[in-house]
Amino acid sequence: MANTPYSTPTADFVTTTLGAALAQGATTATIGTGLTLPATNGILQVDYDSVIAVGTEDGPETISYATYTSGSGALTGLVRGVAGTTDVAHSNGSAVQAGPSTAYLGTGGIVACRAYQSAQQDIVKDTYTKVNLQTENFDLGGNFAASTFTAPVTGYYQVNGAINFEEVMGANDYIVALIYVNGTTVAEGHSYQAGSAYVSANVGDIVHLTATDTVNLYVWHSYTENRLLSVGTSVTYMSIMLLNK
Repeated sequence: MANTPYSTPTADFVTTTLGAALAQGATTATIGTGLTLPATNGILQVDYDSVIAVGTEDGPETISYATYTSGSGALTGLVRGVAGTTDVAHSNGSAVQAGPSTAYLGTGGIVACRAYQSAQQDIVKDTYTKVNLQTENFDLGGNFAASTFTAPVTGYYQVNGAINFEEVMGANDYIVALIYVNGTTVAEGHSYQAGSAYVSANVGDIVHLTATDTVNLYVWHSYTENRLLSVGTSVTYMSIMLLNK
């Protein structure tokens, strides 16, 4: 699904200038020195008429870019979304505001994803193991990849996860579903069995994430042998949604 640049308040941006003229309809732009930008999926705001200051009532031109070369070099793959007019040229030194890294939301301004395990994964006893979530149900904003969610903006997120095992567990064994942020546990859900049975565990929490923080679903079990996680959209999955910024 196509990404939509997130409209970020002016206070969240850092001001710099263009390092070279930006032609109408340009696909590359060069920024001034002294500003760190994300390597991919960044956004800029430029005074679109080159007269009115960025952030005034006329509003800025929003430019999203796909790739950043290095240093103060060119932004490539520009997509120019102009507030109230068509894109225009900008002279060398025009005001530019650089937004947060990977500040992208899905269509309608939503950050939300859900993914599930679609291929079997063998889980070793007494080992905290990242769950492989190979198939996405949806990914609004494009922030989920390789079984990992990366927060595009700082805010509060609802995170839910479910673990189900395909094989019976023994009596007095238990399993744990865990939410990891940046490789550290932030929430756990336990399931204990008094007798042999199929078992599952669920975990959910509201967590505060900073932009670029990563979230994963992990699992642990105490059974004496390896056990396979159940496969399917309704059994082993993780879902995440941005609640507010």
